[in-house]
Amino acid sequence: MDVTTINDVSKIKITRSKTPIEKILHPFQEFAKLEASAGILLLLCTVVSLLWANSPWGSAYTSLWQTKLTIGVGGFVLTKPLLLWINDGLMAVFFCCWYGDQARGGGWRVGFFS
Repeated sequence: MDVTTINDVSKIKITRSKTPIEKILHPFQEFAKLEASAGILLLLCTVVSLLWANSPWGSAYTSLWQTKLTIGVGGFVLTKPLLLWINDGLMAVFFCCWYGDQARGGGWRVGFFS
């Protein structure tokens, strides 16, 4: 009979089988942990957009950006094309976050922001 010491017990790793959703999400979670994941995703989206816009389905690409998106509360309603929501809204949020980070002394110390 084998006697297990305290040191041997601490090395025992108990694993459980993954649920189906965990099996699906695991590769995405591992990708998100990579530092380069944002750059890879941006590059991939750029290539897909260029191919789509210059394909026979380019009119669908253009009409996607002209799709009206409405946000409203009570009597206040704001309707703009998706292109303007991205250009004006998300860019403003990005720059507010970036300038706020710079103002508090933080900052992204990589690439051209260093």
